[in-house]
Amino acid sequence: MSKDEELASLRAARIGHLESLIADLDHDWVRVPKLAWLALLSPVVAYFFGPALAVVEVVVVGCLIGVVYYILGMRREEYRRDRDDIQHDLDAATKARGHA
Repeated sequence: MSKDEELASLRAARIGHLESLIADLDHDWVRVPKLAWLALLSPVVAYFFGPALAVVEVVVVGCLIGVVYYILGMRREEYRRDRDDIQHDLDAATKARGHA
């Protein structure tokens, strides 16, 4: 196996790995709204700790959901960009080998 073929197989393996990571993030993206159920704890928090902490709990749950969406979105975008860059490099190497 030549060095070019080895690099091509490594790039293809990396693309497959990135695809699986993107699929995992897509799965997690769908599950994030379930965190909103935590806001239903606000009556319990209000009963035991007072209404001020219940409001804080609702705000914290909203912030948690926003942060999780942000992190998942940024990671997904980063993985897609890496996948596209590697695919571009793989296509360019294949085209260069065809012309050589």
